[in-house]
Amino acid sequence: MKIKLNIRSIKLILGRRNKDYNWISERTGLSISHIYKLMQHRVNPSPDCRARIQHCFNNEAWDRLFIIEEE
Repeated sequence: MKIKLNIRSIKLILGRRNKDYNWISERTGLSISHIYKLMQHRVNPSPDCRARIQHCFNNEAWDRLFIIEEE
């Protein structure tokens, strides 16, 4: 099982808030390059990374931010 970012939903939330990937990077403490890798599904978010992202989005519903993929 893989957990990935729900890119479509995150882009929609960012657009509504007039924010960008740099905003996520600043709020989570993750590097901008790591954010880009997450958004391109080149890496999967660790449990700590998922918690930081969820906190960044004011505890938005987990299933709006992430997708579970069966292998």
